[in-house]
Amino acid sequence: MLGLFLSEKAITQSDVVVYDNEIYVDYIAGLSFHITDLPTSLPILDLGSSSLTLSFDDMGGSFYDYTYEIVHCDKDWNKSEINELEFLDGFNGELIENFTASENTYVDYTHYSLTIPNNEVRMKASGNYVLIIYDEDKLPIITRRFIVVQPRVLVESEFRKNQLIENLNTHHAIYFQVIDREGYLSNPTEELYVTIMQNGRWDTAISNIRGQSVLGERISFNLERPFSFPAYKEFRNFDIRNLETVTRNVHSLDLTNEGTKAILEVSKNRKYGNYIFENDANGLFVHDNQNDRRWSGIPIPPNNYRGAITGDYVDVYFTLKTMEIYDEDVYLLGGFSDWKIRPDYKMEYDNEKKVYRANSFFKQGYYDYYYVSVNKDNEINFDVLEGSHRNTENDYTIIVYQRAYGSNYDQIIAINQINTQTN
Repeated sequence: MLGLFLSEKAITQSDVVVYDNEIYVDYIAGLSFHITDLPTSLPILDLGSSSLTLSFDDMGGSFYDYTYEIVHCDKDWNKSEINELEFLDGFNGELIENFTASENTYVDYTHYSLTIPNNEVRMKASGNYVLIIYDEDKLPIITRRFIVVQPRVLVESEFRKNQLIENLNTHHAIYFQVIDREGYLSNPTEELYVTIMQNGRWDTAISNIRGQSVLGERISFNLERPFSFPAYKEFRNFDIRNLETVTRNVHSLDLTNEGTKAILEVSKNRKYGNYIFENDANGLFVHDNQNDRRWSGIPIPPNNYRGAITGDYVDVYFTLKTMEIYDEDVYLLGGFSDWKIRPDYKMEYDNEKKVYRANSFFKQGYYDYYYVSVNKDNEINFDVLEGSHRNTENDYTIIVYQRAYGSNYDQIIAINQINTQTN
């Protein structure tokens, strides 16, 4: 049956929590985590002045008592040594109280949402955090990373020409300095650690960058050469927010009594293709149902329309025309998969048609993605199917951590978010 999901809870479930973006069970789908009312944002929270919203669907269709816990971590995403009372105002273990059954969908689910901080709990220290969602047996079902910043210093950054000839046409090079105008730091080269992320990806972040020199209020970090990232290509994308007509990169829609199939346009290998600029969300996605935006008065964050509970799940079909890549597997990859290789997004090669094919379920919305190959060592290769070009538009986030002398945890004292097109 189209749209079939597991309706019973998984029998085997790990009780080990990993401090990473992870989904531990197969009945959770449609997960998003971002600044409240900004669905194409990273989960970055200003201490005391903003909020984040987590939402997800339980495909079992029943109602369960899910609880949440907030954990403070060090710069390397290990649990901090500080006591909960030092970073949290309130208590862990509260119930997620906002949940609603889906309406008029072929696939039944229960939609849950949680906003933090809230009336029950509030963070009172900056740093890395992990939000953990537990089921009724106190087993983890979801973990999400987020960061809380309390600005103390400034960051100046710019993109420069790559100094390595082999990367000149394929990489972005970033130069930055930390500016301590208030004299907040006593020993900058010993206290500061910096992380740079491309498009919100922790898996490829450059971390633990140390200051090299101090001149007045300026701390320099890369005197010899800028930090470099492959630029890749603009993201492929598809739009299934509207199921009444074909939209962006959708070839056809097949609406049946059992659900909806979306057949995407045939894709091609882009490694040797010319660079083409295209607006995208830099790997992110948005859940949205354009067929039903009637505000009903039901408080369903993050948006004031009913798409959170009327958005259906669509069986999306992908076709990639290219020669077979021997000794490697091909997958779909993007923010929707937490930038990880997931079995649900593996493609199979059709020798007769000379294409890779895959189909998987996506909640109505807009999605960015890449095609990637993966070798026997689980190393992800973007170059084989996508290529890389220096003109590609990407977002970068520079995070400044401070471990002050005598302190037992890492603070975040600056965030700098920059874009290659607007820097």
